[in-house]
Amino acid sequence: MQWSGLQRSKTTQLPEERVGVFQSGRQIGSVPANFDPRTTPSKSVLYVLRDGEFARGAEGWIATASLGPGDLEAIAGFKWL
Repeated sequence: MQWSGLQRSKTTQLPEERVGVFQSGRQIGSVPANFDPRTTPSKSVLYVLRDGEFARGAEGWIATASLGPGDLEAIAGFKWL
């Protein structure tokens, strides 16, 4: 694939920075470094991010204990450990 005279390699990957997500004192997954719970879309019509479900901590994002696996999986960019 050519872009502005530059050849793009199929193996070229941009660094994927991620931030940890913690729940009940342990890391359960991660989100992209640009994660913002106020603007991040849900991948499910059954779940919408609400204020207070995530708080920024020293090591990453802290998810409330009320968020279940389905809620977390609905968050765009969330990955389980």
